[in-house]
Amino acid sequence: MTRRHSVMITSNTFPPDIGVCVRRAAGLCRHLAGLRWDAKVLAPRAVESAVSDLDVTEGIPATVRVVRARCADLLGTASTAYRRSASFDT
Repeated sequence: MTRRHSVMITSNTFPPDIGVCVRRAAGLCRHLAGLRWDAKVLAPRAVESAVSDLDVTEGIPATVRVVRARCADLLGTASTAYRRSASFDT
């Protein structure tokens, strides 16, 4: 019997979110399952949206475990801090 491997994937988006990164992460999970790897995905909480890309979720094995975590918007926080500091220079 061939030994199965495990991998943890971190992704800034994952289905049911939409976007290119979603397709890449979902495709990687499908590909790894075919190679007998058990994937676990760490992603931020899904964005609530009226739009979803349901065809991306097709084919993702039921064995893929997705862990959703609360996440800070670091880029948004950094840009806000920069704008505030720039306004003091004038």
